[in-house]
Amino acid sequence: MSDETDVEIKQRLGVDGHLWAVEFCKHYPNVDEGHAIGWFCNAMMATYDHRQKEIDELREQVRWWASKSLEHFALSDDVFRNGYADSKMATLRSMKAELTAAAARVMEVKG
Repeated sequence: MSDETDVEIKQRLGVDGHLWAVEFCKHYPNVDEGHAIGWFCNAMMATYDHRQKEIDELREQVRWWASKSLEHFALSDDVFRNGYADSKMATLRSMKAELTAAAARVMEVKG
């Protein structure tokens, strides 16, 4: 048994399916290394694809909400500009700033 922690093992093996397969076969020598390589590489790619889809969906949600909020802000701006609801205008401006910042953070996740 290794003295390495889970974190250390993950850092050492990284995202290389071959390294994971070799390490796995050290512990389970009856497993064919070629099959283990295929399994680990496929599992890693499936995880990547799943995460990428989540990122793309989140990015689309942020874009949609930002566009709706900006439309609302633009429509409401004329009404609020006359001083009818200064607090609502401040709230809308705050929401716009928060959405803009959130959208920027999401876009940084994967350019």
